[in-house]
Amino acid sequence: MLRSAVPLVSSFALLWAAAAGAQPAASPQPFPVPTPAGAAGGDCDADGLCLSVTVAPADPADPDACGTQTGIVAEVGDQLAWCYTLTNHSDRTLLWHTLRDDANGTLFSQRQQPVEPGASLRYVRLRTATEAFAGTVTATWSASAERPGYHHDDTEPFAYVDAADGTPAEMTGGFAGTRSAPVTLPFELTFFGNSSDQLCVGKNGAVEFGTLSCVLPMVYGMPSNYAAAVIAPAWTDLSDTDGEVRYKTIGAPGQRRFVIEWRDMVLGWPAMPGYTFELVIEEETGDLVYQYASTGSGLGDSGDAGSRSVVGVQPDRLSALVYSSFQPRLGPGKAIRWSPLLPDALSAVGSVEADIGAAELTLPIPELNGHAATGVSISQPLVLINSGTRALHWSADRYPATTRPSAPVAVSSGGAIRHATPRRPLASAAGRPQPSPGGAGLLGEVAVPAFGVEFAPNVLRDYTAFDLRAPATATTVLSDMLDTHGLSISGGDFVGEDFDRQWLIDWRSNRLHTIDTASGALQTIGQAFPQGAVAGEGWMGMAWDPAEDVLYAASVSAACGWSGLYRIDRDTAAASFVGPVVTGRNVCLVDIAIDQNGQMYGLDISEDALVRIDKHTGIGELVGSLGVDAEYEQGLTFDRAAGTLYWTAFVGEQGAVATIDPLSGVPSFLGPTRDAHQVTSLAIARRGGDCAQPADVPWLLLDVEAGVVEPGAAPAFVQVGFDATALAAGRYEAQICVFSNDPAYRHRPAVIPVSFLVELADQVFADGFD
Repeated sequence: MLRSAVPLVSSFALLWAAAAGAQPAASPQPFPVPTPAGAAGGDCDADGLCLSVTVAPADPADPDACGTQTGIVAEVGDQLAWCYTLTNHSDRTLLWHTLRDDANGTLFSQRQQPVEPGASLRYVRLRTATEAFAGTVTATWSASAERPGYHHDDTEPFAYVDAADGTPAEMTGGFAGTRSAPVTLPFELTFFGNSSDQLCVGKNGAVEFGTLSCVLPMVYGMPSNYAAAVIAPAWTDLSDTDGEVRYKTIGAPGQRRFVIEWRDMVLGWPAMPGYTFELVIEEETGDLVYQYASTGSGLGDSGDAGSRSVVGVQPDRLSALVYSSFQPRLGPGKAIRWSPLLPDALSAVGSVEADIGAAELTLPIPELNGHAATGVSISQPLVLINSGTRALHWSADRYPATTRPSAPVAVSSGGAIRHATPRRPLASAAGRPQPSPGGAGLLGEVAVPAFGVEFAPNVLRDYTAFDLRAPATATTVLSDMLDTHGLSISGGDFVGEDFDRQWLIDWRSNRLHTIDTASGALQTIGQAFPQGAVAGEGWMGMAWDPAEDVLYAASVSAACGWSGLYRIDRDTAAASFVGPVVTGRNVCLVDIAIDQNGQMYGLDISEDALVRIDKHTGIGELVGSLGVDAEYEQGLTFDRAAGTLYWTAFVGEQGAVATIDPLSGVPSFLGPTRDAHQVTSLAIARRGGDCAQPADVPWLLLDVEAGVVEPGAAPAFVQVGFDATALAAGRYEAQICVFSNDPAYRHRPAVIPVSFLVELADQVFADGFD
């Protein structure tokens, strides 16, 4: 239904058009843009390259602006514009470029852009500072006239390594017929000039290199538009239930070899057993060795000897080096060695000075426990320390207890405490489909119960429950939402702590609904019409704001280049326009999310970036690139209890779950969704910590509720009063929420649990108080 206006595969064409003098459109990721010849000076290397590096505060009105500062003082959370300008004073045209620096890591690797002798190339990276740093940031830009490649030798002596004693690859991810497993190399491999230790091993005889999500597609040929960098010993249709894949490391560091073996595999069609082969990755040389112990029936029939396989290496979706394509060239005892071909690269180094600091809140007393007789008041200190390098601005207030009631717990006549019956856990209500906790345990994480709409084009649109930490297994609550119920849900969230129903918005009918998370029963609230400011405007994303108790929804234009922000009345479904979401570039929000403090974010697939949004005006700020080409429908939501931002991504026709760093926009992928389907309208059924609305807690007093602690200054002391003068005997619970500019507490305040045990005076003396 929805696709970004400028997909990743067209970005190279945009760059070529720019080099030819055409006016380039906005690319989905920050790529180099040519500048006039002689535009850069900077630090020059002996081989003829000059690199100028500057850094300045980002200008939201002009995100491509390049400053002139060679040093900066900033704070964590500030968005900075890092500008790199390369000038080519060599005698050759440079086509392939890689840029890295100490602060941002690899900015791009092996990007194609012609830079002729005397010409310059500029790259601006907007990035939010995510951690404190003080010192010199050194950048290295390398470039070559040719792309790194490979040479193959199919006369390599056969020296098969048995991996039967290796680690089995758990083939749980990916599509139903092409299961895959993420595997980490014990060393980095450089593949076509890009370095990574991450592999996605497919049951289908291929490995995807350096991938963020692990979903290896079926083979249709090479190059494949459905996978990026691929190592393919025998990419084919292998049975999902027969044979096994194992891997192991042999050799000493520096000379290690990593072996992946496909053992006793069976060709899916035509059905044929007898496939055992392997990939050996050499640390010392970077070579790849394909070895084939057996390759089918040996009778020369269809499927034998690799006649249903593709063999080769692929650097990207547009090109590949193919050894064989559905040809019978893989006999038993054959070995093929692929050796890297490294071009003569030039490089230049530049630097800037950066002083990036942050406040750091330390609470040495993590909880407060008071004990007093009826009619007595006591106090305890709350201590706030600034361990950072910038001023700490803080405020504190009293809030309801997170896990226990703030009303007293009865005390028996004998003085024993009788705990009141707590509310049932909202995330595990009886009768509600619950995600299996088993998968979450494998990751060592508490289950994150979530709900959303699972979508596969022309196949299904189901409302499902699943664990975000083990997303490959899901429970269907309501099936056939589109065909049977006529729903085209494009956004949803829970409101408050009511996890028995999720609020949903429909882009086709412009209706607001709720759905029962146990039964799937639907209720229509009313019509929610966007204002129609642009052609084909429709709903795409919805989120509840815990700070102001407001339901927000986002819209997009039919061309996916404009988005609007609305408030939704939960009683009438009426939509009130806040304003267009403005970032200085095209905007195509596919979902929005709001953290526990009320900060809104959006997922923009026009720029493939995370956007921070002012929910009162719609003014947006690009946080950072996602680093991948996100397309179609996505899901975005906060686990408000932990402050973690979750993303159900759809990248390269593959669905996966990731977390996103709200400071940088950088994702960390956790695993594929069920059958790699899209998931939208994502919502988490877990309470957010009750720091939304201050509570009336008359027995709990703070003598100071806000302040500033400078770096290196003495701690701030808040006297917390426990007043039992008007209290009956019992246990009282509340919490103090401390808000601050410490980046670690940006999305959820620090919480100090408070417990106050009030007893009759005689009982206090009996317990040893005088």
